[in-house]
Amino acid sequence: MRNSLVFVSLAVTTALTIPTVSANEKAKIFGALPAVRDISLSPDGNKIAFVSPGPGTQTDLYSIDLTKGNTPVRVTTSSGDPENLAWCGWV
Repeated sequence: MRNSLVFVSLAVTTALTIPTVSANEKAKIFGALPAVRDISLSPDGNKIAFVSPGPGTQTDLYSIDLTKGNTPVRVTTSSGDPENLAWCGWV
């Protein structure tokens, strides 16, 4: 009985085009706040709450009712001096 081993070589060449970004743009991207700091799905799965940065040091809490659409409604705001919203959850 004779065993034979076959090696198959596959070369894939992919050309990636990465846009050039100036040092100033890189710094702005690096320093940007995330659009969503924290997010929570309601126990029944019908709503989402999320904390998002506002202008300056302000943070905002939004809620979305998934059964009625996808428009976020601002629930409350904190000024960031000294209070700050960091997380959200459901009672």
